[in-house]
Amino acid sequence: MRQAMRRAALVAAPWWMLCATLASAEQFQFEVSMTGDQVPTPTGSAAVGTMSVFYDTDTNFMVVDGSVTELSLGDLNPVAQGSPFHLHFGGPGETGAIAVILGTLNAWVEPGGAGIFVTVSPPVVVPEDVEDDLLAGLTYLNLHTFAFPNGEIRGDIMALPEPQGAALLGAVLGALAWLQLRKRV
Repeated sequence: MRQAMRRAALVAAPWWMLCATLASAEQFQFEVSMTGDQVPTPTGSAAVGTMSVFYDTDTNFMVVDGSVTELSLGDLNPVAQGSPFHLHFGGPGETGAIAVILGTLNAWVEPGGAGIFVTVSPPVVVPEDVEDDLLAGLTYLNLHTFAFPNGEIRGDIMALPEPQGAALLGAVLGALAWLQLRKRV
């Protein structure tokens, strides 16, 4: 009986260590809808943006990509350090300072000229002091244009963490291995 328990522990231990490692880092995905109506003083802009934001708490890397309609590349205004696209502090309806300049903005015209695709590359590092606000829904994306230097469209970042599939899988496999060994005893 003791030997079977030791074997079960040896089989389950690597899975539990993997689960603990994966559980310490969380990955979040935010789907952000950007409009002129979300700007505290609405801009009335017809532009609409849809962005996917991916954030990893272990590496602090943020990746942003999406598209914007009703704007052209010439409309974008690089107001801070050469970038028109920023993560700002502030909850819904609040205006806040720039928290993160979203690096090099790679933008190109959609086929037919209906808008632009946007990708921030390489991933940007989110400082530790910004992470809590990001995860609490107290940040927003802002796209600055020459017509609206304070931001033509904005999208509040609100999301729930996605379940850690790998950690859950590891836990289930570890439990199944333990049960299988237990049956043999």
